[in-house]
Order: sequence, then C-alpha cells, then structure tokens
Amino acid sequence: MAEKATFKKSDDRRAWYKRLTPLAWVAIIALLACCAGCSVVGSKWAIPVIRPPQETWATETPTAAPTDTPEPTGGPTLTPTQWWEGDVTVTPEPAELPIPFPAWWSEEMTQGEDGQWRPPEEVVEMVKEHYDEKTAAYKAFVEAGPPDLDGFEEAMPTYFSGDYLANQRAIVSSIRAGERDVGLCTWDLCLITPQEFSEDGLSCSVGVACQEGTCVQIDPDTGTVTSSDAMAHSGLSVFRTIYDPNDGRWKIDHLAEYVPPPQ
Repeated sequence: MAEKATFKKSDDRRAWYKRLTPLAWVAIIALLACCAGCSVVGSKWAIPVIRPPQETWATETPTAAPTDTPEPTGGPTLTPTQWWEGDVTVTPEPAELPIPFPAWWSEEMTQGEDGQWRPPEEVVEMVKEHYDEKTAAYKAFVEAGPPDLDGFEEAMPTYFSGDYLANQRAIVSSIRAGERDVGLCTWDLCLITPQEFSEDGLSCSVGVACQEGTCVQIDPDTGTVTSSDAMAHSGLSVFRTIYDPNDGRWKIDHLAEYVPPPQ
C-alpha cells in the first residue's frame, strides 16, 4: 500500500520571489526587456541590467552611456556672439545727396585768346540778374518803414556767403546796438560786368560802377531819413561771387577791390 504524500506548509514570511517558478521568471525578464526598449538615455538605447533575486537591493548610481562626438565637417567658421552685440547701434554712412542745381555749364566753358574762361552767355546774364535781385530785396527791406532788419537778416544767405555774409551780419548788429543808421543808395545808372570766371565756371568777379544817385541814412526805429547826399559816381566795386548749387544762386563772397570815384 502506497504511502500518502504529505505536504509541509510554506513559511508565511517566505519572500515572494522565492515562490516564483522558473517559467514566471522568464516571463518577468521578457517583460522588463520589452519596457527597457522604450527608454532613451542621451542618444543611446539603455538596456537595464536584470539583477538576481537578493534579500536586499543595493543602491547603485547608474553610469551614463558615452556619447560619440561627431567629427567637425567643412564649412564656414561661425563667429561667436559678442557680449556687446545688440547694444551698439551702427550708423550707416549717409548716402550722397544729388545736387539740385548742378553747374551744367562747367562742361561748356571756353577760353579766349586772352586766356580768360567764359561760360555760355545765359550764365553771364544769370549773374547779373542775381545781383539785381539782391539790390531790389535790400531796398524793399529798408523801405519797409521802419527797416525790416529781421527780414533782411533772414534773407542774407540767399544773396551772400563767406566773408561778405559775416560783414553784413556785423553791420546789422551795429544797427541794432544803435551805433549806426541804415544806409541806402539809389542810382540812375549801374554797369554790372561779370568777368574773370574760373575754369570750372563756379566763381567769377563782378564789377559794379554806378552814376547819378542819392545816398540816404535812415533811422532804424522810425524809418525817417536822417541825412541825404547826392552822388555823381559810386566808384568801382569788384566783388568775387560764387555759385551755390544747393539753391542755384550766385552769391557775393567778398569785396576783392574798391576804386574810389574820380575827383
């Protein structure tokens, strides 16, 4: 008669992994391997290490898998960003502005047998016209009653430049200070002669000689005439004038010479 098998009761405190069958261990390992395939460390796939069952799990610090550094390839070298970039404003060079009134006659200057350069006749007439416009504008400012010193001073750059502009401003300042009256001469006949043009046609001399006129002095505050003198001759004034291509006008730059009238 066969003996009946007897079974011992398992210890209630027996660890769970000691109760697993080999087939269960294979299933657990396969499951862990499958999950490990879903985790990424850097650019490498991390494969977990399966630990054998132990009574106590040791705490270990995992070591990151080395990352391969790609070799540099050819191409432009990048300049590192400087710390001041974004804080410094670079001002571009100003564009060259076109000249509104170029001296077109510079290419048409002719030289006479006397060696003198001369532009086309219409340029000579333009010099005369601009001188006459200056004389008329000054007369209008003086006869405004009282003289319009503000208007004359504002209009000065239209008719004068250089030393002559500074001289006219100094005269107005002395009038405002009460050191002199306003002078005005009116002539019956004036001869205006542009000559001695430069080779480029941008400057010339203007000779001015007038006859039979009256010169008066006018009080700047009241506009009344304080003195009046008849003049037979103005003498000869030789002004050096320059052409300003910014506004297309000939302007008196300085008094080159003055010849007194004959006795």
